[in-house]
Amino acid sequence: MFVFLFSLLALPLAAPHAGNSVALAPLGQPSLRSVCKPIPSTLSLCHGIGYRRMWIPNLLGHDSLREAQQQSAAWLPLVSKLCHGDTKKFLCSLFAPVCLPELSGPVSPCRSLCEAVRDGCVPVMSAFGFPWPEMFNCSRFPRGTELCIPATGALEGRTEEEVRHEEALKGSIICDVCSLAAEGEGDIQENFCHSPYALKMRLDSVSTVGRDRQLVPQARSRILRWAGGGAERVQEFGSAIAYGALWLQEGSSCICPGLDAGRIKADAESAEGQLDRKQIKDGGKVEKATPGGWFLSLAQAEEGRLVLTRLYIDRHPSLCISAPSLNKVSLFSAHRLLHSGLQKRMVSGAIALAFLPLLLTLIIRYRYYFVLFYRAVLVRIWKDCITGLSREERAYQYVLTHSTPGDPDSILDAFDFWCSKVEYISNIGPKKGKILDRMLMEQSPITVLELGAHCGYSTIRIARALPLGGRLYSIEMDQTNAAIAEKIIRLAGFDDDTVELIVNPSDEVIPRLRSDYNLERVDFVFMDHWKKCYLPDLQMLEECGLLGKGSVILADNVLFPGAPKFLRYIRKSGLYEWKIHRATLEYSKGIRDGMAELVFQGIK
Repeated sequence: MFVFLFSLLALPLAAPHAGNSVALAPLGQPSLRSVCKPIPSTLSLCHGIGYRRMWIPNLLGHDSLREAQQQSAAWLPLVSKLCHGDTKKFLCSLFAPVCLPELSGPVSPCRSLCEAVRDGCVPVMSAFGFPWPEMFNCSRFPRGTELCIPATGALEGRTEEEVRHEEALKGSIICDVCSLAAEGEGDIQENFCHSPYALKMRLDSVSTVGRDRQLVPQARSRILRWAGGGAERVQEFGSAIAYGALWLQEGSSCICPGLDAGRIKADAESAEGQLDRKQIKDGGKVEKATPGGWFLSLAQAEEGRLVLTRLYIDRHPSLCISAPSLNKVSLFSAHRLLHSGLQKRMVSGAIALAFLPLLLTLIIRYRYYFVLFYRAVLVRIWKDCITGLSREERAYQYVLTHSTPGDPDSILDAFDFWCSKVEYISNIGPKKGKILDRMLMEQSPITVLELGAHCGYSTIRIARALPLGGRLYSIEMDQTNAAIAEKIIRLAGFDDDTVELIVNPSDEVIPRLRSDYNLERVDFVFMDHWKKCYLPDLQMLEECGLLGKGSVILADNVLFPGAPKFLRYIRKSGLYEWKIHRATLEYSKGIRDGMAELVFQGIK
């Protein structure tokens, strides 16, 4: 199961005269300042590659981890196309060259590896209009007679020394079951929903049996999904687990960070002397805190054993376990509690039936709001729990793997599909986006101010419509969202000369636009941030003299969730010609919304 990972690290013997030197002449020799650094979590291209440390500068001359991460992101779509099995290995050997203690520098890929990936991927790249880049010219890489990373299948006839070297590297390889790096958008939820067994557990013991690891859960661990019966059968078993243990196959030859002995020992030492507040009813004993924390385990039955397929470290155990809508067991329990509660309160069936028509009327009338609450709140909480990522980070991962770098239309289409079919994010959306596009085309503004970049969706929509020489200043107060927006903007191909992202609250930035950014006038303003900030920010733009006669302001969501003070002000001020563009809420049906278009007439 580790053929791919071992093939990346199994290096053919150098020629006798080569010693430990690295054949990097075509790409430039490593400089004296070359250092070995951990692969950052933001370098998505090399997640799960099988090693943890890389050389910087890398073989493409990137001097920093940030630069390597930014440049490598453009190649994620090619990996997702599965044009060749070694694509990821080849790219990572360049962007994140493996750092081994036995070698004094990085190792480049073999020419055969480059040629194999090139021959497999060039037809796919050509279909999208992309040539094989010159920086990947295979003639620059060494032949198999020198020290280099071979292609998969080129490992025949290895010497005993190479085999021993491979075995020594096993301790640095992460088990497939424990590595979450390969998980794409929606994969974690899909795995959970389709897994025959899902358990919420804390471990009583972990031991090695042969080549496998045996995981024995505590008695209070819970079954969330069971292929052997419905909710009633699971409820009948309670917290008992039919299988006495779970098995991590080949677990002795790889590492699992969540089960690492050093970490468990550290957790045990920190937990020593602390007692759980919950008392066990039988005997009234107090149970000690369990080391290692909670795990979400997915498994399947094989030959009488429960074999792990995925193992997640649960960072929000209380939320995941207590949420009543996450599994059939909890739903069954909630039904019983509701039934018993009604009996205790002695509510008669006649009174309950009297309220039924009213309840049905409310559900039908406000069904779109219920759907919005489910998609925007409940689904978000659920996915935050099982992925450990924010909603914006999940959206970025999807866009990164389902769009073409440098193509704004492709990125917007990927965003629209994700927001309408997967999870809800309050971007402006395609329908109201057409109103924005038309206004930008009519006005051809040179200077545009955006208040609220969020994930960068509307930023890309505005940037692609700018005339030659136009510039967009986008303000976003949330640093996490701003970091994601910047990645999306750069993925679309817009640089700092076209889009300048400013990370600060709008009430701090607007007064400094003239002094810090040399803005004398703003031709177009798009508002899509906090609705309560619409009116103060508009008045601040007026006071700072940033609005000239004819300046256009477009404000989204003025009807839902609504900005009543903002609308009342523009009606009474007499400073604007205005109108409301009627529409529905983005990625939703039946919820009325609108965009306010204002044309500044000057201070009277």
